[in-house]
Amino acid sequence: MTDFDFEKRTVPSPYTVPDGFFERMEERVAASVAVRRRERAGYLPPRLRYAAAAAVAALVVGTAALFQPASEASDGYDEIARLFQQMSPDDQNSMLDSYSDDVFINY
Repeated sequence: MTDFDFEKRTVPSPYTVPDGFFERMEERVAASVAVRRRERAGYLPPRLRYAAAAAVAALVVGTAALFQPASEASDGYDEIARLFQQMSPDDQNSMLDSYSDDVFINY
């Protein structure tokens, strides 16, 4: 194997760096990152933006649903009263006797 002298084979670099460039690089990078963080202070990640938009949409829909006028549909008691009136008096008395002691109705 032959001896290889690296110094003899290398070509001098045409590029130069100012004195202290690498020593000051850490400070310059840290200052640049700090400026970018201040610029992005109002930045929200996409998931958080979508969650905020969904919350606002739910609030708008919920508020609109609260202020809807009451529907004209009955609560069902009118229909029950009508059907009860159509029953014979014996059936009415039988039903009243059966359900007079009901725990859930008399709650």
